[in-house]
Amino acid sequence: MLSGEQWTAAQVRHHDGVADAEYDESVLREYAYFDRIICRYVRRLRRDGFPRVLDFGCGTGRVTLPALQAGLSVVAMDISLGMVKRTQEKLGPSCRSRAQFVVADGTHLPFRDESFDGVMCAGVLHHIEDVDAGIREQARVLRRRGRVFIGEPSADPSRLTRRFNAIADRAFRLANAARGRLGLAPRFLPAKRSPGERALAGAAIASTVRASGIPCACRWFVHHSMVNRYVPFSTLFFVVLNALW
Repeated sequence: MLSGEQWTAAQVRHHDGVADAEYDESVLREYAYFDRIICRYVRRLRRDGFPRVLDFGCGTGRVTLPALQAGLSVVAMDISLGMVKRTQEKLGPSCRSRAQFVVADGTHLPFRDESFDGVMCAGVLHHIEDVDAGIREQARVLRRRGRVFIGEPSADPSRLTRRFNAIADRAFRLANAARGRLGLAPRFLPAKRSPGERALAGAAIASTVRASGIPCACRWFVHHSMVNRYVPFSTLFFVVLNALW
């Protein structure tokens, strides 16, 4: 069992080590469907007049880039300097004037109370040891009537999601076995997991958000990261599947 400092150090080492083009080709492609949800929320922030946003755990820019392209001002924060630098490298001249970058621990944000109109937290909480502290910090820096977006892999998926994932997992195992019999290297492998990461229960996240004084609603989506990575037109498939669901 890692202590708090050991957990943080392990996360920094891992994310500094994967902050390169390979990360974008694996993790970002594996969650391509999720990007459409992020962009939809970013457009809503701009439409409703919420111009200053904190990208809580910016990674390699999954939220920062579309938010800047939508005309928002963004503070991109991550515990990994390597990730922050990777995001900086992607910015064009027209976006740099509206972007700030901060290396910080999500459970101790270096910002004043009510500093942001919106907080975007996409796939970050499952990397944090004290999830409740991370959510409380988001609530603290959020202005009154501001908005928070939290997207996480769910520990309590629907029956449809469990069934779909079981079928997809079996298909990829069979495909890898076939490659092995042909003497080929395994290909259909998920991205490397960071130390200690785990899926979180949506109800628990929602409870902490509400306890922090922020009304919230939960929504679940059917998705499989490996399908997004390897199956052509899979993003469109998930859009249609979730619309029907």
